[in-house]
This record gives sequence, C-alpha cells and structure tokens, in this order.
Amino acid sequence: MSLQHVFRSKAITVDSEATAVEAGSLMKEQHVGCLIVVERDGQKPIGVVTDRDLMLSVVADGKEPDSVTVEDVMCKDPVTVREDQGPYEAIQLMQEKGINRLPIITKSGALSGIVCLEDILVLLAEETLTLSKINDQKISNEEEGDTSSQHDTQAAS
Repeated sequence: MSLQHVFRSKAITVDSEATAVEAGSLMKEQHVGCLIVVERDGQKPIGVVTDRDLMLSVVADGKEPDSVTVEDVMCKDPVTVREDQGPYEAIQLMQEKGINRLPIITKSGALSGIVCLEDILVLLAEETLTLSKINDQKISNEEEGDTSSQHDTQAAS
C-alpha cells in the first residue's frame, strides 16, 4: 500500500519570501499547523514552517512579524517521503528524525501531498479495526459450526 493511495491531504504551500504574518494568516485560513515552502516554480519542497517555528522564532523572540520572512524561520531541506513508499517507511522516517509531518513527493521530486502523524494513527486504527472484525467473524463462524475457516490451521500443519 503506497502513500499515494492512502493519503490525499493537500499540502498547503508558501513562498520563502512571505512574511511571518502572511504564513500565520495562511495557516489560520487553511486550518493547518504547517506549510511547505516550495521553489519559485511551486514544485520542489525546500523547507517546512510550522506554527511552532513562528511562535518560537518570531513571537517568543520579540521580533516584528512583518519583517521576518518564512525563509528566516523555516526548517531547510525537509525530510520527504516518496508517494510510492508505504506508511511504514513514513513511520520509520518520522521516528528516526523525530518529526510529525512529511512532505510527499513524486519520483521527480515534485510535491504531491503531506502525511502527518495523525494520518498514520487513523490508518493504523482502521487497519486494527478491520483485523478485529475478521477475527470476530472467524469466532462467530466457529460458534455456528462452520468449519470452512479451518483451512487456516490446516495450511499451517
């Protein structure tokens, strides 16, 4: 299962020359906690700026938000995951790098979306529920005397 088939979240992008005020306003308008900074052509991600970056690097430092650019506070060279990779590769990258969000890119390096820790938690919860339902159905079948599911144990012998 590849990320391109699982996650359809559109990444919200911003130009590196946008001000902290513009970035914060865009986050508020789009109801997101991070923006992907892209090259001028709007394709390749070159950075990530989060609401936390704005808070710690602008507000907490007492800087004037209109005079600080996204480039001043963004995390450069973001860790990315290819859309043909799976959720488990994304989990591994998040764990190794200590991050909660990954821009998803195409094979050519163009931005195609974003995957967040919350997206993966939802996917895992759904998969766990599916497995639970399969198990419940097997138990129900066994209680009704349906032996067609015994192939599971016969195949393992």
